[in-house]
Amino acid sequence: MKNESQERDNLMGTGNELVEDSSPNVGSVKFFLIEGSPEADSSRLIDSSELSSPVKSELLNAFKASAIHEKCYWKFWEEELEAGPWIMNIIKSGYRPFSQEPTEYFERNNCTVRDNMSIVKNIVTDMIAMNVVEVVKEKPWCVSSLVLVSKVKEDGSMKHKLVSDGSRHVNGFIQELPVKLNHLEKALEMTERVDCQVVFELTNCYYHVEIAENQRKVLGSFDYEF
Repeated sequence: MKNESQERDNLMGTGNELVEDSSPNVGSVKFFLIEGSPEADSSRLIDSSELSSPVKSELLNAFKASAIHEKCYWKFWEEELEAGPWIMNIIKSGYRPFSQEPTEYFERNNCTVRDNMSIVKNIVTDMIAMNVVEVVKEKPWCVSSLVLVSKVKEDGSMKHKLVSDGSRHVNGFIQELPVKLNHLEKALEMTERVDCQVVFELTNCYYHVEIAENQRKVLGSFDYEF
């Protein structure tokens, strides 16, 4: 067994949350477009399988992990979505959740991880392939406990999630921001006849917003020989 002072492989999350399910494909997006016209009251659903390959490829690329931060989309955020300075700063530089730097911290992984390392290593392999975690050789400033959450799906198969538990330390340093959620009535007020609706089923949606590089050192979550 190597002790804490010896070299180890650690992973720091680069996405908004260190959460992973059993599917390795971040770009798994299923598009259902409601197609209508002013001349007709009827509408129909267009499955993504009906889209041409170039169109589907472009749509999937737009929803891969961290794609919203790519410079080619900045103009769209600024001109089409009219994003304000706070949002544009996140788009260009990453999200900064911490109002102040947490003190140094280390916590070993939860027993659910230690007792199921083969499952954890498979998930980590997928995360590395998706480029949603950063592999480092030195222990990050803060290393929180990693928890494996498992549940049985309707078809009897198991679904596994890796969760970085920051409740004992780093969460106390997160900047609290008020959030107001709109009701469905608000959406109805904005809806007009012949409007189109698009439903996006995003896999691993937490990975679509990057953490600012200078704050990733407090999101260490792994501590084992990979």
